[in-house]
Amino acid sequence: MFRVRNAIVRIFAILVICVKQDLCKKHVDLTSANKTTFLLNVAPGDTVVFTCPYNFNKEMNNMCAKERQHFEKRQFCFENILINRNVLALRDYVRGAYNLVSGYVNNVYTAEFTVPPVTLMNRHFECYCYIEENNNVVRKILKVHISKGMVRKIPGCDFNDDLRESTAITTFSNMNHSVVKVCDSYPKGGDTIALLCPLNYTIKPEGCFSKVYVKKEDFENEKNKLEERFNVSRKWEEEKYKIVDIETIFKEPLVTEGDESSKFTKVPVTSEEISFTCICQANNGSDNLMMNVYMNEDYDKFVKTKNDKAEYSKHVSSSTVVKETIEYGGSSFRFFSQLLFLFFLSFFAFN
Repeated sequence: MFRVRNAIVRIFAILVICVKQDLCKKHVDLTSANKTTFLLNVAPGDTVVFTCPYNFNKEMNNMCAKERQHFEKRQFCFENILINRNVLALRDYVRGAYNLVSGYVNNVYTAEFTVPPVTLMNRHFECYCYIEENNNVVRKILKVHISKGMVRKIPGCDFNDDLRESTAITTFSNMNHSVVKVCDSYPKGGDTIALLCPLNYTIKPEGCFSKVYVKKEDFENEKNKLEERFNVSRKWEEEKYKIVDIETIFKEPLVTEGDESSKFTKVPVTSEEISFTCICQANNGSDNLMMNVYMNEDYDKFVKTKNDKAEYSKHVSSSTVVKETIEYGGSSFRFFSQLLFLFFLSFFAFN
């Protein structure tokens, strides 16, 4: 009975994804006549498709210098977008955008991307299309408006240190991945989590977060060691892990969105202590970046004494403000500072 129920839930989840992708795809064809400006409102999870022929031979006399440079470098949407005629990378401006694909079909340029399920700010940008009409080159403009969804960062891992901190959507971001190899995420039930890899990296195992790595029984207790948990430079050791279906952990399938370098999912509510891992692997096999997910853990087991207490940079936050402090027996220092202040105050008061 349990297996039948899980099979039904899995089929339903797949149908939801398929229907959502079909219904939420918004196609804009800029060859439409008698129209030079197109407005498009989209929401998290929507897919936008942009079509432009770019097939003319006329001199583009009405182009400004920036536009001409943008056109000659083939900086087209959606890999590149325009804000106040300045070219920006979409993956920086809309952090977590995925399924960025483009190409020519019958000499017509087509591109698309999917808005991530997490957007913290409203976003506005433009795409230009130059078309020959009535022996003239006409510029047509697609104006895209993305409505924000969530208002706080999610407990996820973003290893893109080349992108701006101000556009980050996860609690862990903008760390130099040549030094920091590990990100720990501490979600609560109902949270959305994400793993965003740098360029030329691919998420493993294939199908993450539907399939994940877990520690083999022989190495399971290693996660309780301080050096195992808080060493952000530790290396990925594949031989210590095995791949399992996420259903074996949560007893239900998860709906996962994304592509080979960006993944999003929502974790269910549970009272059990759960941990699993996905990684970003360099396409040439030279590097691995770990995302460890921990749920419902007691951190007192990592604390020796009050004076030795250390709150490491955990990037915890389950959609709350991240607290990053380190305290090392600071009470005696504060007492000495206050005593010294009172001494000087008394000295100047009586002289």
